Amino acid sequence: MSERRFQTMRTPCRACGGLDGYVERKANNDVVRCAGCETFAYCAPRVELGLPSENAKARRLESKFPGRCTACDAAYGVGMYIWWTRGMQGARCDACGGAG
Repeated sequence: MSERRFQTMRTPCRACGGLDGYVERKANNDVVRCAGCETFAYCAPRVELGLPSENAKARRLESKFPGRCTACDAAYGVGMYIWWTRGMQGARCDACGGAG
């Protein structure tokens, strides 16, 4: 069984109306349940819980849209390889790479 972290829920429980809840980590989800009646409330995003994103590493992908590199402002086109990081705005060109 995973560790329970108590937290105030963002909405009242639909079964009992309580606001006290707890978070459990189950199958890569942060599940929020009511502390009073243990009814499922919602799956909380990691940002709401103050936890870092799990996939913060850059991925090399083929561009589907034209754009500009966030590091050097060079243009890239459709079909060119870019470095994209989940949760970040924009992408980096292949020359700049996925670092920083």
